[in-house]
Amino acid sequence: MRSSCRVLTLLILATSFLFSITLKTTFQLAPPKYMEENGKPAGIGYEVFRSLQNVLKGQGVNLVWDGNFRNMREIQKMLSSCSMDFFIGMARTKQRMSEYRFSSYPVYSLGYTMLTRKGEKRPTKVAVVSGTKTEKLLGKVVLEKSVRVLQVKNVEEALEYLRSGKVDSVFYNSMSLGYFYTRNRNAYSIGQGSGKYYQFIVFSKCVPRGIIQMVDKALMKVLKAGLVERAIARYGIWDYVKPGNYLTFASIDQPPYEFTSNGKWFGIDAEVVQKIFKDMGFEVFIDKMSWMRTLKSLELGVLDGTFSISATEERRKYLYFSPAPLSVGIDGFLYRKDRLKPSNLYVPMGFTCGYVPGHVYSEVLNSETLLHLIPMPNDEIGVRAVVAGRLDLYAVNKFVGMYYLRELNALNEVGFFPAFGKRYYYLALSKVDSWHKEILEDFSKRFEKFKLTKEYRQILDKYHINYEDIWKM
Repeated sequence: MRSSCRVLTLLILATSFLFSITLKTTFQLAPPKYMEENGKPAGIGYEVFRSLQNVLKGQGVNLVWDGNFRNMREIQKMLSSCSMDFFIGMARTKQRMSEYRFSSYPVYSLGYTMLTRKGEKRPTKVAVVSGTKTEKLLGKVVLEKSVRVLQVKNVEEALEYLRSGKVDSVFYNSMSLGYFYTRNRNAYSIGQGSGKYYQFIVFSKCVPRGIIQMVDKALMKVLKAGLVERAIARYGIWDYVKPGNYLTFASIDQPPYEFTSNGKWFGIDAEVVQKIFKDMGFEVFIDKMSWMRTLKSLELGVLDGTFSISATEERRKYLYFSPAPLSVGIDGFLYRKDRLKPSNLYVPMGFTCGYVPGHVYSEVLNSETLLHLIPMPNDEIGVRAVVAGRLDLYAVNKFVGMYYLRELNALNEVGFFPAFGKRYYYLALSKVDSWHKEILEDFSKRFEKFKLTKEYRQILDKYHINYEDIWKM
């Protein structure tokens, strides 16, 4: 019996050592993604290729380059016919996702932009690379029918048309145009990149899913090691491209959910978001900006996401929301106890009421004609105004109000009336790519497990909130 087990073990080991598969790729002539330097391949895509080679070679997966630089239409044909196994750096579209398979993680993110000769006010002749995502996006940017669009094979040809005067503008991704612009600032102008999207590793359908999973793990290892980050910095295009595991959020000071102190973010939601995304292998960056600007930036696709946000039908047009809520709150009014009683607030009439525009409860307030509404820049100023007697009421989340009242030693002077009821807050990511929806699903599964841990309750305790206060009220 023991000898049989030993033979089986040896057979398994021998099979694992004998296992080997070769995956073939090609490169694209699109500096600095791929290019030639001194007769040798170079570029960000090439550096990722070399990094993946090093990670996978010990696992029996050999990555090889066919020695050619091709345009995107050729690359897609080769993937469809299985004459090529994979390619590093392709955006996902619905059609492509039905024809190919993609890595679970993007290699990097970028945007689309317009490069023009200096002095040109409006483009009249625009070059666009055929077969690319930017070709499909052009109609959203150039709406004038008088603009002539010239299709070219690759970005090198587009830039040559620009240099020679055949066109006055090139519309393409921010990686290639940003790279060209940084080397020709005196002669050209570049638009502000917008419409963030991602480029992934794409595989032909002939590549087994198990092999794709191995490449996925290798890619995340490369991203976590900062190899993509360093490659982007080396080519001087950090303003135009970011690694695939970078996520940019924005929010406001809304303690105890999120707030800044000495340049760092704290709060029950901010700390959970940062902790879980770190466990998932992401680098999270949070900008502080007004709530209205945050929503507008998300709508334009400039930001990846936000948190502690209520889900509404309007917001669902441009945001994906996490399947599970991130936290809970109760919206209502703060009022001075020496001026008003709860009985005054069932049908509030004629009172001055402060609120922050953009919050969901502001929609309810704006439909209410019995209050004199006064917009506030943020919750802290609004709470202070109630404490000082400059406002009769202030519309706010209960836990936010209690936080500031505790800071002001005014818990005994000011009461809370639950006028709008319980509200769930979510993590939200923009709809620039369906990959964001996949991230949210993974995040929610991890969060549901994290909620059961001692570490989560310790985060709540720091902000004087019991687990039952938000999940069992």
